[in-house]
Amino acid sequence: MQQEGQRLAYLQALGITQYVPLRPIDGAPTLPVMAWEAEVVAADESATVVEPVEAPVSAVVAEVVEKITTSVDAKTATAPMPDAQAPSTGSAPSDNDIPQLDLSRVKLDDAPKKTLAAKPSALQRFTLAVITLPQRARLLVQLSQPDAPGLSAVEYRMLGDLLLALGSQQDINDSSIKLFRWPLVNNPRIAADASAARDGLLAFLAAAQGEQPIAKTVVLGTAALSCFPHQQIGQAFTLPELDSAAGAGHCLMTHSLLDLQRDWSLKPALWQHLHAFL
Repeated sequence: MQQEGQRLAYLQALGITQYVPLRPIDGAPTLPVMAWEAEVVAADESATVVEPVEAPVSAVVAEVVEKITTSVDAKTATAPMPDAQAPSTGSAPSDNDIPQLDLSRVKLDDAPKKTLAAKPSALQRFTLAVITLPQRARLLVQLSQPDAPGLSAVEYRMLGDLLLALGSQQDINDSSIKLFRWPLVNNPRIAADASAARDGLLAFLAAAQGEQPIAKTVVLGTAALSCFPHQQIGQAFTLPELDSAAGAGHCLMTHSLLDLQRDWSLKPALWQHLHAFL
């Protein structure tokens, strides 16, 4: 007998469409009744069904309870009862019964030594907007947000007012402002501590000094204080790394524009610092 799939493939190749009629076709032969179905029905009717005889539930439960009670009474009767007034014959375990560790076999020198990993220092993030005033000074303005794309509108206005007070006609635009961001890249495998920040900023200032030599540098903000250790606000200092470049290296660190926004009373102090330095 061939498979059904193969039979259908043959019919399709012969162009014969197989279908099942919904109603009997006139004149079509009828299939005879299968004899085995009648035999199965007769066999099922002649089969004897034996129904299990269930005992009453109460009798079964009573029998189980009696067996459990009998076993418990037997164990209780055979187990010896200890005398409450008799002294205890048990003895506490002595030191000899407890296994001792032979420390002579342990080599302390061969034991692996655990070293605590050094806790990484907090990463300092800051951004400085660098504006060069020809023949005057180079301003390093700290941005209020380290990830800001540039000076905000308030910082633009405050910086413009400061330049007018200094008598500078410098036009502030995106082409005249250069940004120094630290860290240079957000990669934890690259050193970004205070020493690396100082080297990066000094290299940036050296490159700017090569393009346009300026004798004095003013830092508005203390975010880069790690680059200039042991320095205080309002006190001029010298950078030896830039001192040999066209007389540069004289620096001053004063309040940031964000500090002035928070406390306007710092404006006179900022002006005194700049007037004495420039």
